[in-house]
Amino acid sequence: MRDSVHGNVGKAANFARCASSLVLSVFAGLACSAGCGRSSLEEAPVVDGGTSADTSLQDGRPEGAPDGSPDGGACGPTSCPTGCCDTSGVCRVGTDLRACGGLGVLCQDCTATGQDLCSADRKACGRSVAVCDGTTCPGGCCVARPGGPAECFTGVDPTACGTGGAACVNCTTTGQSCDPRSRSCSAATKCDPTTCAGCCVGDQCLTGVAPTACGSKGGQCQNCQALGTTCDPVPGGGGACQGPGRCGPQNCGGCCDMLGLCTEGIDDTSCGRGGQDCVSCAPARVCAPRTQPNGRTCVDPPTCGPGNCNGCCDGNVCVPGTQNDACGVRGAQCQDCAAGGNICQAGVCSPGCGAANCRGCCQGNRCLPGFNNDSCGSGGAACVDCTVRAATCNTLANPRVCRR
Repeated sequence: MRDSVHGNVGKAANFARCASSLVLSVFAGLACSAGCGRSSLEEAPVVDGGTSADTSLQDGRPEGAPDGSPDGGACGPTSCPTGCCDTSGVCRVGTDLRACGGLGVLCQDCTATGQDLCSADRKACGRSVAVCDGTTCPGGCCVARPGGPAECFTGVDPTACGTGGAACVNCTTTGQSCDPRSRSCSAATKCDPTTCAGCCVGDQCLTGVAPTACGSKGGQCQNCQALGTTCDPVPGGGGACQGPGRCGPQNCGGCCDMLGLCTEGIDDTSCGRGGQDCVSCAPARVCAPRTQPNGRTCVDPPTCGPGNCNGCCDGNVCVPGTQNDACGVRGAQCQDCAAGGNICQAGVCSPGCGAANCRGCCQGNRCLPGFNNDSCGSGGAACVDCTVRAATCNTLANPRVCRR
């Protein structure tokens, strides 16, 4: 446990009462972006040993029963090895479209980057494609899904690393990270039995004796607290989960997932309270924030509009509003610019690159000067790469053309 948390003397009495649970009490402010309905990042901080702003009756748990994650502000690989940390410092399951990720890193909002899925097994943002290859996913990597559409990932996540439309590689299985430049598993750092006496979260070696990150001999860290067990030290370093362990009302203020783990119960894909089974509200409904009277239950999302969406509304779903087929700002209904042959620029449909608005050459819908050897042209014509012909751009000609 971090030294700064040990120094929180004001919570010492509560720590003694909840010694069987990991208690990391640091307040964090809300820092979520405006979105349609409830953003998955707008959860209130947890206080005092996992007790939230709800009463214990609202939570449906006995007083002092822990939530599924440590208190806000203490989230990281040690306290959240299998999920991600939202901007309030709360450990999330990492499978929500607006709170996606694993290994205790900062949660990603997939919709903000134009992605349409959060992979439940990879815990990474991606998009669905009919066929995934070098043409449809040139800068990322692919995961095939039998019986369904393929998935294209950006290729920089440790669990989905790769480029050129090749099959994604899960670097964490070998204790490595993904090099974002080469989009390949990095050999610079590695966590495995040869380098770590404790346990591994991705390429990070932890001591392996924390209740939420327990293990030894370079194995993957286990969350004993979420299992309702304790982490006991073992000879040689690290620890092991000990005890019967059972997620339920007696030890979980959130909900119990299919693996028997206690989760926070505030994700659209894992919603619930009082140690009951988690349910998925997605895609039609959302999980109400813990601070509401019906918190941690599935509810209908608020109507998308100017009051809760900075982008545009695709039906009742708030999207960034920067896509050619979903363009708009300030909560207006999205426009399909592509249908009219236009592009989306700053949330407004504008004419695509052409003779009417480009004196140089067009590379897709980008207007370039047209003087470079790899982008030669003028008058809004398509740019030409002269280098493939071992030629140069004749910048004095009108129109500009390649010459040997």
